[in-house]
Amino acid sequence: MEKILLIRPGALGDTILTLPIVDAIIAVHSGSELWWLGTGAYKAPAPAPVLFRDFGSGEWLRLFDNSPEAGFAPWSKAYVALKRPSAVLEELRTCAAEIVSASTEPQPGRHIVESVAGGLGLPMPDRSARLARGGRKTRTLWLHPGSGGPRKCPAPALFTEILLRVPEFRDWEIVVTLGEADGFVKRSTGWDELMRMPNVAVHEGRPLTELMTRLGNSALFMGPDSGISHLAANLGAPAMVFFVDSDPAQWAPYVPLEDLLLVSVSKEQPSEEEVIRLTRRIAVFAESHGVFTP
Repeated sequence: MEKILLIRPGALGDTILTLPIVDAIIAVHSGSELWWLGTGAYKAPAPAPVLFRDFGSGEWLRLFDNSPEAGFAPWSKAYVALKRPSAVLEELRTCAAEIVSASTEPQPGRHIVESVAGGLGLPMPDRSARLARGGRKTRTLWLHPGSGGPRKCPAPALFTEILLRVPEFRDWEIVVTLGEADGFVKRSTGWDELMRMPNVAVHEGRPLTELMTRLGNSALFMGPDSGISHLAANLGAPAMVFFVDSDPAQWAPYVPLEDLLLVSVSKEQPSEEEVIRLTRRIAVFAESHGVFTP
């Protein structure tokens, strides 16, 4: 059996965006054993047949040891997707028959999945939701206002305005989730007003496996460009994703475009007229996916 190695660590969003690359490798190397060297904290979305190992631990060094004592046969092929792959490539030359690498810096106007797949010489993956839904869809709007830092996030006041202006949301459950690096959101304009809404519940610091289950049951997702946005879209939730400091052409979730509402906004609070136009777009998007139908 061929042994194939994929080296692609990264944050949650990077991991989700690697799933199409994994599918393309599996298609090219049907029947092979695929090992993925990624980020251990984000192992949960990796498909079951893939042997996932943590790039951040010392364990991965054994994967480069093809001595009889180590018990590892040489790799038939290694795919490397890193910003600076040179050090890893040097190690791989002693234990891989063939090595191909690609930069994880997206090309202007081209989606990162397409950039990496092309750089690795793989067939272009299709746009699809690659994670299984949790179960029965509930009348829940999942709102993730953070993105690991304020640079990519509009103020919570924008989300509060949207929720107040779409009357259908008034009897929905609004789940607001925050990760470890999202504490700044609670100090941002509009957070207190959002917390005063009667149907809002906050889930903070929850395990990734729990988020995957709850998101898979949600009818709709809203939030800035983040790993959670990619997770929600790949679980099949229609996703409204706000881009402040990143390019949606490069970084949007890699799912069918009709299941996304991609919104470019500034850090400043939009005008009344802009909020009205945005609210109308959101209402149309939600209605087109039947999420307001009882």
